[in-house]
Amino acid sequence: MSALVADLPTVTVNDQADFAAQQRAPIDQLLFIVYALLGLAVVIAVLGIVNTLALSVIERVREIGLLRAVGLSRRQLRTMLRLESVAIALLGAVLGVGLGLVFAVALQRSLIDDGIDVLSIPVVQLVGFVAVAAVVAASPRFLAGWAALGDLGRDTMERYAAYRVGYHRGLDTLRASGWRGSGYVRWAAATNHGFLRSLEGLGKMAALIGETDEAERCSTFLLQLDPTGRPND
Repeated sequence: MSALVADLPTVTVNDQADFAAQQRAPIDQLLFIVYALLGLAVVIAVLGIVNTLALSVIERVREIGLLRAVGLSRRQLRTMLRLESVAIALLGAVLGVGLGLVFAVALQRSLIDDGIDVLSIPVVQLVGFVAVAAVVAASPRFLAGWAALGDLGRDTMERYAAYRVGYHRGLDTLRASGWRGSGYVRWAAATNHGFLRSLEGLGKMAALIGETDEAERCSTFLLQLDPTGRPND
């Protein structure tokens, strides 16, 4: 067939796999753009929840003072704020997943005539993502949760965003515990796993999106924190 169309530059011969790949290319490009926007949305959502709760505490000083005066303990106050955080996170996650599924189904139905006749919904991944989001909202300093969000990310940018948040929160936690930018942070200690996994994941995602300097910095930093490297699981 190639010989028959050799003198016809405007005619190409493709097998079924090549034709399918050509049809998927523009859709994959569109999905990459959407995933990049989703990655940014994760960062914005995290900052939004933190700022909302911080303002909620500041603006409710009198209310909190009254509750404390009538017997509310510090632990109960923290629990109240934590439940508010979980409610906000779950509401956003459920609405986001629900609307995303509606638009996904509508888009797939509109493209049936173009050969996209199979709708695949990653139910387990979506449920896991919502569950981890709830855990992170309940305990924003739970670094393993941010690392898990990075592992569950649907694309490079989404994973990059989650790992970066975990990395910066890990630095804040280390500094609060007395770390001053030098000294070992070993893999052997289970409490360090969330931070180190976030840093390791951030380096990998940076390499995938072309941030070579950032990837090298993360790799060097990991070796400085624990020269023995990550133990084999």
